[in-house]
Amino acid sequence: MLPFMTTWEFFQVVMIMRAMYEMQERGEEARAINLSRSTTIPLLMLEERLKELLANKAIEQRGNGYVLAPEFFNSEFMLRGFRMRRLIIKTAPEGMEESDEGS
Repeated sequence: MLPFMTTWEFFQVVMIMRAMYEMQERGEEARAINLSRSTTIPLLMLEERLKELLANKAIEQRGNGYVLAPEFFNSEFMLRGFRMRRLIIKTAPEGMEESDEGS
């Protein structure tokens, strides 16, 4: 998604997006301060991640809060990644059965 990020930065982004999703599901506004509390990411660092997500159009700012951008998650790039991961998950049990037979 954001190839210039370190693993730790990407992990933070995933935590932020998950918290945003959960807040949206509950009908809460995902403000920076609420996201910081929810994820335990310091506010200044969280605001940097939000800027990166905004720049990559993964989220949108609405008033004082943020929401996930459906266009980003429905892009061909993201859908191709979801399809690839689904295929890996679908075929993983077959590979596991083969390795069990060899033991």
